[in-house]
Amino acid sequence: MAVEAETLLARFRARLMPNGRPAQSLYGVIGDSAYYVPAQLFRDACGGLRPREVARMLASLGVLQKNQTGGFKHRKALPGSRKTARVYVLHAGPLGLPPSPAASGDWQR
Repeated sequence: MAVEAETLLARFRARLMPNGRPAQSLYGVIGDSAYYVPAQLFRDACGGLRPREVARMLASLGVLQKNQTGGFKHRKALPGSRKTARVYVLHAGPLGLPPSPAASGDWQR
């Protein structure tokens, strides 16, 4: 992958938090400083790069949490819903995002 790590992180910050506010389909995780990112939003944030390669790079940077089998998607219950979805789990700190507002009870989808 020819894209630099900082360029990739900046792209993700811009797509996940446009205008400093969480993207409409981004889920904050209560009690954690992570975000659940639906697959479509993740693909959009990749901006034409291959999502699997982007996921590998983000995992190597400590941004993306791998699942128990070493894959990149997790099946998680969405905050505020009884539904589950396959999502990417991104940690706010290494990505340079503020902690999930849901962690403080300020925001939840």
